[in-house]
Amino acid sequence: MRSFGKPTILLGIYLFAFCLDAVAQTSERGVIEQVINEVRDAMPGYHSERFVIPTNTQLDAWTTIFNALKTADYSTAAQQAATFGYECVAYYDTVEVETLFVLKERIPVQRGWGTYILNTRGTQDLTIEVPHARSDTNTCIQGIRTFLKLNAQWFFMAGTHRYANTDTSSDMAHVTQSVFYRGHVTVASARAIQLHGFDRTNPIYNGYPQIVISNGTTSPPAILTTLKANYELQAFTAGVFSSSTYSQLWRLGATQNKQGQWSNANGKAFVHAEQELPVRIDSMNIAKTMNALYSTYTPPMSVSDYAIPAAFSLDQNYPNPFNPTTTISYIVCVGTGPAGTTLAGRHALSLRVYDVLGREVATLMKDVVDQGRYSVTWNAEGYGSGVYFYRLESGGFSQTKRMILMK
Repeated sequence: MRSFGKPTILLGIYLFAFCLDAVAQTSERGVIEQVINEVRDAMPGYHSERFVIPTNTQLDAWTTIFNALKTADYSTAAQQAATFGYECVAYYDTVEVETLFVLKERIPVQRGWGTYILNTRGTQDLTIEVPHARSDTNTCIQGIRTFLKLNAQWFFMAGTHRYANTDTSSDMAHVTQSVFYRGHVTVASARAIQLHGFDRTNPIYNGYPQIVISNGTTSPPAILTTLKANYELQAFTAGVFSSSTYSQLWRLGATQNKQGQWSNANGKAFVHAEQELPVRIDSMNIAKTMNALYSTYTPPMSVSDYAIPAAFSLDQNYPNPFNPTTTISYIVCVGTGPAGTTLAGRHALSLRVYDVLGREVATLMKDVVDQGRYSVTWNAEGYGSGVYFYRLESGGFSQTKRMILMK
């Protein structure tokens, strides 16, 4: 690990805090599913003609917004999004105990350009997409749960009924003149999983399984066969669209899906899942679909993943945001440290808290300790609401994380 002097460290903390300032002023806590439901209900409805087609100049501005989110420049993202009636919210989900950055249009919805969520702690280079949240019943709730279950980095939800405009311009899976599509190509996740719904009681789908999987081509990758098997392990009937199943499943093959076409042309993986209504409205069935996706796309932990790390490690505080107490855990262990330094024996450690100006406001721990896992609680009674940073240091090791005090 590269070592920096304290003035440089504190300057970095200050600059990072400055970038977060706009977001820190707009923070909410609650259940993210409720937010998704509220936005869905406010979308332009069937044949309302209320979806506004964005111009190329507006889409270029959204490229800037998505790139700002990708590089943690939240201030720029918030400022740019505000010009379109959007807000960038640091949202603490009290159910999943996650802080998410939510880009959503203020209600009443005026444009219908979608909702976009970034999980900065997401470990998978993955976007969960819901292009027909209003027309494909409950896919938005299934989508947000899947996003959290798979620890994906991004969640995209289209902001309009697919048939809001009679000229088909509001069908986000089949147009490129949209913020939804621009976000897909700008974020450019290694994999996108798109959730859809179909009515299996319709005679045109006679003989179709409960779930049809595709990547938009007639030559899908082998992993879709694995996903099919995992759906079947959850007691669903499933099929994979391919050249051999074309005559049976062609209606749901996603060959005209614009996000799929871009992903396939640019070396990215794309998964399109069509599901009958009972699969996506029953909570138990939703959990089963998430289990199938998790088993397919989340690599199993090896023995080494369960072992004690061979270096220092600082955990995210819990809860976060908090009021007025929060717990910080960290690991001190034997092994090889930065630049090959030996970490055996006892270690002199310090754990300190800084404000957004880089000023030290509390010393939570300063001692010589043995290897092991430790926790310390910070009581912030008497401190003002806002962003704080806590830093663990020992010799050549240092690590800083952010926390939010909300009163």
